[in-house]
Amino acid sequence: RREWRAPRLHHAASDGCFSMVTCETDTTEAELLALYKRQPRLERRHVTFKSVIAACPIELQGDYRIDAFGSCLCVALLIHLLIERELRRYLRFQCDGAVGMGEL
Repeated sequence: RREWRAPRLHHAASDGCFSMVTCETDTTEAELLALYKRQPRLERRHVTFKSVIAACPIELQGDYRIDAFGSCLCVALLIHLLIERELRRYLRFQCDGAVGMGEL
Protein backbone atom coordinates (compact mmCIF):
# COMPACT_ATOMS: atom_id res chain seq x y z
CA ARG A 1 0.00 0.00 0.00
CA ARG A 2 2.85 2.33 0.72
CA GLU A 3 4.42 1.83 -2.73
CA TRP A 4 1.44 3.38 -4.59
CA ARG A 5 1.07 6.27 -2.14
CA ALA A 6 4.63 7.65 -2.50
CA PRO A 7 4.43 8.50 -6.24
CA ARG A 8 1.03 10.16 -5.75
CA LEU A 9 2.40 12.33 -2.93
CA HIS A 10 5.40 13.27 -5.05
CA HIS A 11 3.18 14.24 -8.01
CA ALA A 12 0.86 16.23 -5.73
CA ALA A 13 3.79 18.12 -4.23
CA SER A 14 5.24 19.01 -7.63
CA ASP A 15 1.93 19.83 -9.30
CA GLY A 16 2.18 23.20 -11.05
CA CYS A 17 5.97 23.29 -10.83
CA PHE A 18 7.98 23.43 -14.02
CA SER A 19 11.37 24.57 -15.20
CA MET A 20 11.72 27.58 -17.46
CA VAL A 21 14.74 28.09 -19.69
CA THR A 22 15.60 31.60 -20.81
CA CYS A 23 18.49 33.56 -22.21
CA GLU A 24 17.42 36.70 -20.35
CA THR A 25 20.17 37.68 -17.91
CA ASP A 26 19.06 41.19 -17.00
CA THR A 27 15.62 40.35 -15.60
CA THR A 28 14.69 39.15 -12.15
CA GLU A 29 12.75 35.99 -11.46
CA ALA A 30 9.59 37.99 -10.72
CA GLU A 31 9.91 39.86 -14.05
CA LEU A 32 10.39 36.57 -15.90
CA LEU A 33 7.26 35.17 -14.30
CA ALA A 34 5.32 38.32 -15.25
CA LEU A 35 6.55 38.00 -18.85
CA TYR A 36 5.53 34.34 -18.89
CA LYS A 37 2.04 35.18 -17.62
CA ARG A 38 1.61 37.79 -20.39
CA GLN A 39 2.43 35.22 -23.06
CA PRO A 40 -1.16 34.09 -23.82
CA ARG A 41 -2.17 37.68 -24.54
CA LEU A 42 0.79 38.14 -26.83
CA GLU A 43 0.17 34.89 -28.67
CA ARG A 44 -3.62 35.19 -29.01
CA ARG A 45 -3.38 35.43 -32.79
CA HIS A 46 -1.21 32.34 -32.93
CA VAL A 47 -3.92 30.39 -31.10
CA THR A 48 -6.52 31.75 -33.52
CA PHE A 49 -4.27 30.86 -36.41
CA LYS A 50 -3.93 27.25 -35.25
CA SER A 51 -7.44 26.61 -33.91
CA VAL A 52 -10.10 28.76 -35.59
CA ILE A 53 -8.43 29.06 -38.98
CA ALA A 54 -7.00 25.55 -38.59
CA ALA A 55 -3.75 26.31 -40.33
CA CYS A 56 -1.66 23.21 -40.76
CA PRO A 57 1.52 22.38 -42.62
CA ILE A 58 1.04 21.36 -46.22
CA GLU A 59 3.44 20.65 -49.02
CA LEU A 60 3.41 23.22 -51.79
CA GLN A 61 5.60 23.31 -54.83
CA GLY A 62 6.64 26.68 -56.07
CA ASP A 63 7.39 29.90 -54.29
CA TYR A 64 4.36 31.69 -55.70
CA ARG A 65 2.01 29.05 -54.24
CA ILE A 66 3.65 29.31 -50.84
CA ASP A 67 3.33 33.11 -50.94
CA ALA A 68 -0.29 32.89 -52.06
CA PHE A 69 -1.21 30.40 -49.35
CA GLY A 70 0.52 32.50 -46.70
CA SER A 71 -1.31 35.59 -47.94
CA CYS A 72 -4.66 33.79 -47.76
CA LEU A 73 -3.97 32.73 -44.17
CA CYS A 74 -2.98 36.29 -43.22
CA VAL A 75 -6.15 37.69 -44.81
CA ALA A 76 -8.23 35.11 -42.90
CA LEU A 77 -6.49 36.11 -39.68
CA LEU A 78 -7.13 39.79 -40.41
CA ILE A 79 -10.83 39.17 -41.09
CA HIS A 80 -11.13 37.21 -37.84
CA LEU A 81 -9.41 40.03 -35.96
CA LEU A 82 -11.76 42.66 -37.44
CA ILE A 83 -14.87 40.62 -36.62
CA GLU A 84 -13.61 40.09 -33.08
CA ARG A 85 -12.91 43.81 -32.68
CA GLU A 86 -16.36 44.80 -33.91
CA LEU A 87 -17.95 42.25 -31.59
CA ARG A 88 -16.01 43.66 -28.65
CA ARG A 89 -17.11 47.20 -29.55
CA TYR A 90 -20.72 46.11 -29.84
CA LEU A 91 -20.63 44.25 -26.52
CA ARG A 92 -18.92 47.17 -24.82
CA PHE A 93 -21.67 49.48 -26.11
CA GLN A 94 -24.49 47.09 -25.16
CA CYS A 95 -23.08 46.21 -21.76
CA ASP A 96 -21.93 49.69 -20.76
CA GLY A 97 -21.74 49.70 -16.99
CA ALA A 98 -22.72 46.03 -16.64
CA VAL A 99 -21.12 44.15 -13.78
CA GLY A 100 -18.97 41.11 -14.48
CA MET A 101 -18.14 41.70 -18.14
CA GLY A 102 -14.42 41.27 -17.48
CA GLU A 103 -11.95 42.37 -20.12
CA LEU A 104 -13.76 43.22 -23.33
